[in-house]
Amino acid sequence: MFFTPHLLLALFATVSLASRIPNATTVDLNPPLSVVHNYLHLRAPAIPQSQELALTNAERLRAGLPLRKPAPRRPIARQVASSAAPLATPAAVYPAAIPATSKYDRGFLQMLDAESGNVIGFVSRVFNQYGQYGAIAKDYDRLLVFINLAEAESETTDIITANGPDVNFPSFGPITGASSASFDLEAGSSNYAHIGGLRSTEKGSGPVIQANSFTAATGISKTAESMVWSYDSETGFLSAHWINTDLTRPTLHLGRVQEVLVVTGDRDAFVGTYGAAEWIVLQFVPL
Repeated sequence: MFFTPHLLLALFATVSLASRIPNATTVDLNPPLSVVHNYLHLRAPAIPQSQELALTNAERLRAGLPLRKPAPRRPIARQVASSAAPLATPAAVYPAAIPATSKYDRGFLQMLDAESGNVIGFVSRVFNQYGQYGAIAKDYDRLLVFINLAEAESETTDIITANGPDVNFPSFGPITGASSASFDLEAGSSNYAHIGGLRSTEKGSGPVIQANSFTAATGISKTAESMVWSYDSETGFLSAHWINTDLTRPTLHLGRVQEVLVVTGDRDAFVGTYGAAEWIVLQFVPL
């Protein structure tokens, strides 16, 4: 067969273009970043949990947080007497959602390879631009969480963050994926939910429209569930249990894709739609 110079150039251009497209059939997990950029002027500023205690009531109003109660006034005589007394050791600081008398356990979330058991790293306390967890933490930015492990051994519970990136979303849990066809996760479906920040949802309920970090970042309303985590005391592993709209509870697989934590009901269907994933397990490491 004889190829003219023009035909050869056309073939070369076609091959070159194809080589720059990693997989034309792969669907993106998230909408274009332009969605995030276009919504920036509408979203409330994110206040890291580590800064909440230092906020004035005026700053709390602007951030949409409840006002602090005024400190109780003490009699003058007691104030004078206490000024000469030695300073007491300050009490431990807990997030507002965790009473100091509770039976919550404090620790970090370590990611392990589901096949080999090799340590991947700890979950970072920062969100990506879409309000999603999944980045590997450096030594100084691990996500610190509170979990009622005794409860999580017998039923599902929520994971509360202590040093997360936004005080408005203190629960660590699944949010329906932007590209999912429905709210349900099940075998034979590539549907997924990504892990982000949200407010606590009612135990035993299916997916509900709920304020969450993804919606805050994009303006796209999504359902979420927080009371989904169970705990195995022998391994320290945490498992997610999404409840579908018909209240069925599918077997879930936890993965990490493009530094985003996701859960899905079918690993093969997910990979066939969204590309390769790193399948992992979460392990609670006490502080």
